[in-house]
Amino acid sequence: MSEASFRLAYDEAVRALRAQADEHDSLRTRAGTILATSLVVTSFFGGQALASSEQTGPLSLAWLAVVAFLLAGLFSLGVLFPTDLRFASDVGAVVSLIENASPTHEPHRELSLSLAGQLDSNRMRINAMRWTFRASALAILAETVLWIAYFAETVP
Repeated sequence: MSEASFRLAYDEAVRALRAQADEHDSLRTRAGTILATSLVVTSFFGGQALASSEQTGPLSLAWLAVVAFLLAGLFSLGVLFPTDLRFASDVGAVVSLIENASPTHEPHRELSLSLAGQLDSNRMRINAMRWTFRASALAILAETVLWIAYFAETVP
């Protein structure tokens, strides 16, 4: 194969890693928004529930809302603190590849294979982050619905 073919594979691997990094950043930003939203919802509704002198409503709904808040927070933190993702190559390894280049170990080929391994490794973690994010979004939705149901039962 020609060097141009390996260069094409390398360029595509770099593009794919950039796309993964963008998706990772987007998931983290949205998870932070979910966390902030759940804090606001809980402080608003929870504060009203505590300030209410009448505790005649179904307290189990309030407790379920608190559990949903905790789940939303835990799932959001699971998206915010990943530690095993890599979106760039080790510069020392790249220099070593260039220095040790030979007809059987062309640098673009070796680097493309290395980046492909990173893509596969990241892909599994990002898929897990997507599902964790979805769970956090569902938890904040459940929390809000539970608080509304609680107040619908307690307000005369």
